[in-house]
Amino acid sequence: MYANGFGIMTKSYHKTNKSILTNNTTIYNFRYGVYNVGQSELTLSNCILWGNGADDLYSVVDTSDYENWPLNVKYCCIGDGFDANDPNYTGCIDSDPCLANVCLFVDKTSANGTATTIIVADVNLYEVNDVIEYNNDGSIRTVTDVNVTSSTITFDNALDANSAIGVLIYSWGPEETDVNEDCHLASSSPCIDAGDPNGDYEAQVDFDGQPRLMVTDVDIGADEAAYIPSCHPDYDEWLDVGEPVSWCYPRQCHGDADGLKLLDPNCPVGPFWVQQNDLDILLAGWHQPYSGDPDEDPWIAADFDHEDEGGPKTGYFRVLYNDLNILTASWKQPDANVPGDCSNCP
Repeated sequence: MYANGFGIMTKSYHKTNKSILTNNTTIYNFRYGVYNVGQSELTLSNCILWGNGADDLYSVVDTSDYENWPLNVKYCCIGDGFDANDPNYTGCIDSDPCLANVCLFVDKTSANGTATTIIVADVNLYEVNDVIEYNNDGSIRTVTDVNVTSSTITFDNALDANSAIGVLIYSWGPEETDVNEDCHLASSSPCIDAGDPNGDYEAQVDFDGQPRLMVTDVDIGADEAAYIPSCHPDYDEWLDVGEPVSWCYPRQCHGDADGLKLLDPNCPVGPFWVQQNDLDILLAGWHQPYSGDPDEDPWIAADFDHEDEGGPKTGYFRVLYNDLNILTASWKQPDANVPGDCSNCP
């Protein structure tokens, strides 16, 4: 939930109702991140609430019965901060989530303007040379004047029509050249591996459709970062083959090419981490030349030993007998025999 007028609102006056929000990234909305009204139980888990205009997390309750109104916030990143001694908060952080590319703040026009001048809600947020977007249109406009008295911002690159009231304005800071938002976690994000360690994530995926759990622990937010730590012995090899996301699956080195624990329709037991889907991926890459691009050759996921195989006469291949042997050893094995330790450092 990024850069809207409002974030997420939950509302109920029935104490038996429960609202659960998990694995969300709710950032830079003009008003609130999460706005809770009523007496129902609200549980937030693995959520990033950051940079929202009024409050990142705001709750309105019946104060006469506040003691019986449960608020559970677990392993979230919240910009407003919180009392570490508050028993309603567990494992939360208030550090910048370090997202790949997002605006600095969102404002709103408070009246009609012209094609080069807008009237904004909070003119004190802006400075000359700031880059802004009008209504998330992707066009770069640079602020040339800030008038505090009239609450107006003047900019170059005129709009196609006069500015209107109630339009969202996105500020990217001075001299920015990239206004394409990217809400993935940067490698420096404190949200990586900081999520709820007690959750069940086997059937969950992130906003890219990738498995919810990579590396060692789940991340906070909607994105599950895909990386191998630099201390890992296969880190350099991972870089050399194009940083495939699949190598970040916790069980990839044991034959799990898709990162998923699935049922095999032809098998009455299961599900298993290593089964038909993984074999199909291996067969797609068997004895094939690798382009160096994991997007072009996703079967690199079946390179379980992370090494070239072959020789000068036959050629070198990423998926061959060693990988088949690894898959065979883990084929439809119980969880205990397919540990999630592939991305751990020694």
